[in-house]
Amino acid sequence: MATYADVKACAIDVVDDFTEMDLAANYAPAGKANFSAKTKMTSLTINETTLAGMTIRFNKAMGKLCGDSWNKVGSFDMVKLTTVGQCIQLACAKSGTNLPVGEPK
Repeated sequence: MATYADVKACAIDVVDDFTEMDLAANYAPAGKANFSAKTKMTSLTINETTLAGMTIRFNKAMGKLCGDSWNKVGSFDMVKLTTVGQCIQLACAKSGTNLPVGEPK
C-alpha cells in the first residue's frame, strides 16, 4: 500500500498537470507556501469541465502508484472537488490509505 505522503504528492502532481500555475513546487510546507489544501480549484483555473477530464489521468497515476488497491474514480466524483485538499482526501479514500489526523494541509 502507498504511503500518505506518496498519495498526497501524486494527487498534487495530477492537479498540477491541469493548471498553468506551479502548484507542486509551491505547495506548503516544502514550497513557498503559495498553495495549500485549502486552495480552491477555481483559483487554479480548474473548472468542472477540467475536473471531469482529469479523471483518466488521475486514475492512471494513482493506479500506477497504488496498484490493485486503487478503486477507480468516476468523473461524477471529480467534478465535486472544490479544493486541492478534497482531491487528496478522495485519493486516500480510493486507495485505502489512512488520512493522518490534521491532514491534508
